[in-house]
Amino acid sequence: MSVHRFIFAVFAIATIVGCKDAPSLMIPDGLWVQDGGGAAPRIAFVRDDEYGYLDAAGRVAIEPMYRWADDFRDGVALCSLNGQGTMIDESGSVIGTVPAHAATYFRADSDRVWYQVGEKWGLCNFQGEVLIQPLYEDVDAFSDSLARVNIGAKLRFPGFMEGGKTGYINRNGESVIACSFDELGWGFHNGYATVGDGLIDRNGVIQFSRVGIGYIFSDGVINVCSFKDDPTTDYVDATGMINFTVEGYGEEFAEGLAVVSDNKLAGFVDQSGAYVIQPRFEDAHSFSNGLAGVSVGMGRWGYIDRSGKLVTPTHFNEVRPAAKEFAIAHYGGTQQTADDGPVWWEGGRWLMIDRSGRPLAVIREDRSDDW
Repeated sequence: MSVHRFIFAVFAIATIVGCKDAPSLMIPDGLWVQDGGGAAPRIAFVRDDEYGYLDAAGRVAIEPMYRWADDFRDGVALCSLNGQGTMIDESGSVIGTVPAHAATYFRADSDRVWYQVGEKWGLCNFQGEVLIQPLYEDVDAFSDSLARVNIGAKLRFPGFMEGGKTGYINRNGESVIACSFDELGWGFHNGYATVGDGLIDRNGVIQFSRVGIGYIFSDGVINVCSFKDDPTTDYVDATGMINFTVEGYGEEFAEGLAVVSDNKLAGFVDQSGAYVIQPRFEDAHSFSNGLAGVSVGMGRWGYIDRSGKLVTPTHFNEVRPAAKEFAIAHYGGTQQTADDGPVWWEGGRWLMIDRSGRPLAVIREDRSDDW
């Protein structure tokens, strides 16, 4: 299960069981924001426990009226209106609805929605026409026009699926790769997907297997980490041949660069394995629309450009992947931690900022009763 979909599912379930407010984790992450291709930028925000949408300048574009709302993609958003899963356009007009008996749902593609009945997922289009009756225990969004599905998986704490048989379907709901893999898989990228420790092509044929293989095949390579005390990462092509090796843990490529961390500092390498941004950050995210989130220590984040130059202040608690005209970041509040556990923030606010870090609008205020 992808992290984004897991968070979305938790959010939708919390809504259905009557949680007063959506979890603060469910903040638009920028990955779904597409403000190109003729679509006007829209970003979900919360006012008085109802969701609406802002434009790229932080002005209200659609008044708050939804119980929850996803970001716009390709000019369409999925939201909850009067207890019904609903697709709207940039003006707020209803395009279609999810089957009324669905308990949980999320965007699967530009015009596809996964919906859940009981413990099984089905697929419908934006007109509400069912393409797949509830059949699968686990599903994921489409990538490279295919979606991962699983029959028989079981939910394990803290919210990930295990077991079952994995396969892939096309946008018409037809099986393209039968549910025959025992391991859980990941989405297709650049014509390949990982299932367990193997890389498969679009026919479901295993190209090679390596322990430590990454999740995404990008820019012609996939990362394979040794996971030792002093890890190394091989970047290999679709045949398993090593193109280059880096010291430390290397992530997938995005916009021609990959984050590499040596357990102390993180930097960015190009497709030859050479550092173009030297390791000097406590942590770093992949590039999105020319910007990458980086941590400079003490849990403080900002954004850099492709030259490695800081283009925003580094006073944010968290940052999301940048859209073309804006980004989403968390500011303020009090840092909390548990013994040997993660750090989180109580209070503060999620902000819509421009690409220099200047606040444009408040997306939501965090409150102590958000859960």
